Amino acid sequence: MPEVLTSSDRIVEFLNSRGVGFSAGEDQLKNGASALEVCRLFDPSIKDVDARTLPRLRELRDTLLAMLQPSSTRKARAALDGIAATVSFSLSFSQPDKATWFRNSGHPVIGKVLIDVAELINNDQWDRLKNCANESCASTFYDVSRSKTQRWHSYAICGNKNNVAAFRSRNS
Repeated sequence: MPEVLTSSDRIVEFLNSRGVGFSAGEDQLKNGASALEVCRLFDPSIKDVDARTLPRLRELRDTLLAMLQPSSTRKARAALDGIAATVSFSLSFSQPDKATWFRNSGHPVIGKVLIDVAELINNDQWDRLKNCANESCASTFYDVSRSKTQRWHSYAICGNKNNVAAFRSRNS
């Protein structure tokens, strides 16, 4: 059975599609073939990603990354409103235990990314998305600490390297 990803898992994967981290590769949204894997996180039925959609996906990713920066949230939220205006939704209450959003128009992946972002914001979880404090890495991660003070995507990788470097610079 395939692993079920949460909205935060999908958004982190979407933001990290820019090819960051120590295993940095190429931008996964550079062409339709590489973007397909990222898009299938949100819509497994998607068959291809056309050339017109790629710049819109990159714009959405850049806007969400800007929303992680406290200094630019107003401008980024206005940009996100503009992207959201390209997609329309309906809400269904047919299931007794939950309401479900359905996209009426616009690109299905953009719509599902927006739904995940809305869920994170409405559940007061957006501020748990952060970029790694290690500038060589800059991976986006979901802060699971109770105090919301996690600085590195992985303490074992980035945190330890940072602390060893600081120790060496103090003792040299």
